[in-house]
This record gives sequence, C-alpha cells and structure tokens, in this order.
Amino acid sequence: MRDIYRSAYQVIAWLGPEADSSGHAIQTLNYIGGQVEYLEGGHLCPSPDAVEENWHDPGTELPYESQTWDAVHSLFCRGWFDRVWVIQEILLADSRALVQCGYCAIPFTIFRRAATCIKENHHASKLETRLRHLAKITNPSVGLPFDRVLRLGSQRKCKDPRDYVYGILGLAPKKLAAKFRPNYSNSVSQVYMEMTLLYSNHIQRLDILQRAYQYGRILNLPSWVPDLTARLPRKFPCSGQFSAGFSRAHFTFEAPAALSALGVQCARVTAVSSKLSSGGETASSTIRAWQPENITTIPYPNNETLQRAHLMTLRKGRVRERWVGWRNIYPSFEDWELAWLRFTRGETFKGTNEIPTTASAADRLICDAINLCIGHAYVRTDTGYVGTVPLDAEIGDIICVFLGCDFPVLLREKGLGRFVVVGECFVFGLYDATSVLGPLPAPWEVQMFKSFGNRYKYRFYNRDTKELVQEDPRLEGTDLGDWERFDHEPEPDDPPVFDYFRHKITNEVINSDPRMLPDALNARGVKLTWFML
Repeated sequence: MRDIYRSAYQVIAWLGPEADSSGHAIQTLNYIGGQVEYLEGGHLCPSPDAVEENWHDPGTELPYESQTWDAVHSLFCRGWFDRVWVIQEILLADSRALVQCGYCAIPFTIFRRAATCIKENHHASKLETRLRHLAKITNPSVGLPFDRVLRLGSQRKCKDPRDYVYGILGLAPKKLAAKFRPNYSNSVSQVYMEMTLLYSNHIQRLDILQRAYQYGRILNLPSWVPDLTARLPRKFPCSGQFSAGFSRAHFTFEAPAALSALGVQCARVTAVSSKLSSGGETASSTIRAWQPENITTIPYPNNETLQRAHLMTLRKGRVRERWVGWRNIYPSFEDWELAWLRFTRGETFKGTNEIPTTASAADRLICDAINLCIGHAYVRTDTGYVGTVPLDAEIGDIICVFLGCDFPVLLREKGLGRFVVVGECFVFGLYDATSVLGPLPAPWEVQMFKSFGNRYKYRFYNRDTKELVQEDPRLEGTDLGDWERFDHEPEPDDPPVFDYFRHKITNEVINSDPRMLPDALNARGVKLTWFML
C-alpha cells in the first residue's frame, strides 16, 4: 500500500456529492489555505502571494459569517474523515492528493494549511472539536514514531479491529514495517500483542505504554497491550517528562501473556481527588478543588515548592521555559501563575474547556489547563509528590519509572508479584531522570526542542552561564569505556527520545546512553526492580 499511494500520479479523496453548501466551503478553504504556508515544525507564515498577510498569526479573527462556518463544519463532518484506511492514503499521496466533493476540489496541501489556520484562529467550539479530529491528517507527519502513527487511527472507524494496526502500516517507519506480516487469521488480541512486542523490541523503549490504559477497555488483553478499539476520554499525553533520561528499556516476554520490565518504584498513591472526565460546566470547579491546602507553606521534594509543583502539574510541565521549541504556543510560568491566581480569586470566567470568543489571555490559559487535565484525576503520594493519573486510579497504586520510558506509569498490585498497568501519569519531581540519576544540580535545568518527526530533543541549560549542552551534568566525568558520543542524522525508526553513541572498536551505533545500563545504575546505588505485568 505504501508504494501504491506514493507512486500514484494522483489520489482523489472523494467526500461525496455536493450538499450543505459544500462548494462554498471548499472555495472558502481554498482562499484561506492560499494565505499561509507551513514552516518546519508545523508553524504558519504568510504565503508569497498572500493578500491577508496576518492570517498566519494565531488569534487573528477570520472574517466569515456563521453560515460559512456551518458549511465548513458540515464538510469536515463528512464520513470520509472518520475512516482508518484513508489516513495513509491521503498522507502518502500528499502533494498529489486532491480532496473532492461534488464538482468542487481542493489540493490536499491547501486543505491542510486551511484547516491548520482555522484551528489557530477560530475558536468556536463547534469547529474546534472537529478540527482536533482532523489534525491527525492535517498536521505534518513525516517520520513519526510508530506509537504516534497509531494515534492517527484512534477514534476512527474500521470494520475489522486488526486494521487499527494493518491500516496504518504504510505510515510506519520502513525498517519496522518490514518486520510486520499482516495476518488476518490471527485474533485481534494476537495482532495487538505482536504489534506491542515488535515495536518495543525494535526501538528498545516502552513508550507504547502511553496507550495502555485500563479505563474504557473493550478487549480482554494483557494490561501492557494497548486496546486500540477503546474510546478513551480525550486526553493529552503525559510526554515530555524525560523520566528515564536516555536509557533503553529492559524487558522480557514470558508466554503466554506476561511482560517483565525493569524500573524503579517511586511512590504510592495516598489520596485521589475528584476526577475530571470531561470539560463540562463543572470542570473549572473541579480543577480549582484540586489545589492543596497551605500550598504556599508546605515544602516539596527536590527542593521545589508545592505551589510550583501544583501549577506545573496542571499544565503537565508545558511552560515556555522548559518547552523552548514551543515558545509561540506555551506561556511563561510567570504568566501561568498570574492567570491561576486570578482564577482562584474569581477574577476570570467560570469556564469550561471551551474557549469563549471574548476570552482574555488568562481565560485561555485556564481553558488550556482544563483541556490538558481532562481524562485524569489528581493525586498525592506517600513521598509528597502531586500528579495527574488515569481516571480509575486508586489509593495504594504505585508510581513506577521504567527504564526506556519517557513518563511514569501507574501500576496496581494484583498479588503473587504481578502488576496491572493502569496508565501513564504526570508527576512533578519524577521528570528529568531524577529517579535514576538524582536531581539536577543547580543551576542546571532541562530544555526541550523539536526534533525530526515530532520527537523531543532534550538539552541541559545553565541558568547562570546561559550554556546549553548535550551532556547531562550528572554523568559528566563518568567513564564511557569503549563508547563515544556520536553525531548522527535522526531516522524514522528512532524512538521518541534518543541519543547516539558509537562503539570505538566495533563501530556499533546505539540510540541510548551506555552509562544508564542496569549494571551502571546499580553501581550508582539505584534500586532497580523487575515488575511482572
């Protein structure tokens, strides 16, 4: 399928016959898309022939009446956009693809630019929900890690559940795709388990656990295997925590359905707050109630403050100082803190996750926080941490950091040394490999930049000297033995988080830090544990 759609002279995405002013909608999209161009990283800039030179700027109001937006919304709701198989068809064809409805057509490249521009500049909730769905095919998707390719097919329709894997293989990294042999005689459970093991072994990471939720499951699968048929609450991933640094995963499969993985037990849940399952009218009161008492006086682990921990948790760490490559999207911590203080004093709107057209900057930040936290509960732990966890979290659950996993994972003990994966979580204080390397020494902090295929590039920033380095200060001076750091162009088969090292004798290249292998961590006094999942 990959070769068919990449080699086709033209691919037509047929949305159906003309209806609901679809011709007017396509004309509108053609004009909007002609005003903007994509930059690297998915940002917009004015096109060379732009008449509307400021439409690329987020927040610019697009001057269309409600009838036009209704027509655009109806077009976006066509059934074609809800199918799994169309994703690889349109993305592989890309510049040779045409979106057609009735007698009107628009190049897919212009369609995707228009959809992105509207998403950035139009805030009516009716369109916003649909635009989030379309973003999976309108956002740039070259070289995505396979776990993110899987997300492209989520919440879409297919007759055979195995097609949530097989229907997007054309977009999988080439070396990984070559290892798959579609086999419709295998059960859905077999296909999903094989996919999980193949991908995890291929990249030597456990980031696939980001999709391994218990809440909303339909199929009877091992807890470490994602149920791709589940309709989960809309939620933002808890990525960007760098919880295991540049380590690789260590795990073994034990037939018929167990996975044993190496990690660190970090905390146990002692309190679970009210749960934010949706963004309705009670959403703002729910996250307001999450705020701990005496927030300004209670100390927090790792020499942080509870107030900072709480505010960073509500944003899942997404502030400008850390997510440097996203400066035009995320607020500074200071702006976010001021918005939260206004919110707790009742000075902002009593809002939901839907952004009002008259919203202030502070209102928008509160809406952002609600959206980031939907699908989560707020917890406290025995070690003093706060965090957001899956909706079905329980007191007594443990929080673990697996080697080769970018985020902490919530586990539930089932007896006889077995654990169930409840899901990913965000825990302020378990970021930046603190559970395996200890806290970063002052004045160092981690900054994140965009890398190839929507991956993250982590660097270490010295606030005093303004120095930005690749080497972790905690590992500086640690003997690399026969290994050396190696500059290498990123590849589609790389994991979401990676760093290259080369063996000076064999020339073997690995994408993880050899100083974070189990023996090296044990020598540092890290208590590693095997968890049977």
